[in-house]
Amino acid sequence: MAADRKRLDTLLIGGKPLPCPDENVTISENDLDSDDTGRDEGGYMHRLRLRPAVKTWEFPYRFLSAADYDYIRSLISDPTFEVNFWGVNTTAYCSNNTVTLRNAVTGDYQDFTLKIIEC
Repeated sequence: MAADRKRLDTLLIGGKPLPCPDENVTISENDLDSDDTGRDEGGYMHRLRLRPAVKTWEFPYRFLSAADYDYIRSLISDPTFEVNFWGVNTTAYCSNNTVTLRNAVTGDYQDFTLKIIEC
């Protein structure tokens, strides 16, 4: 069974520390465009950017104990939640989390990716 992992005070969800990921955290920024954004019949792009640089964080975990998996799921159970990552405070939500395998004998989870998106 995978050991419960260290939790970091620099990664907080709802004021509670997130377990330390196994690999580098991926941070991306994407612009949020209006539904009216798109190309016209002449092929020209008309872009109505509503908000620039909306952040997405991806936290990879190769192996997670059932206890750590349940703990992470409890942190993201609300539709939105407060996060503080490396001193940056924002409201976020969780989307598209994936887990590849759960070992029926040990209860451990494998290849879990936690994806958090800024509101």
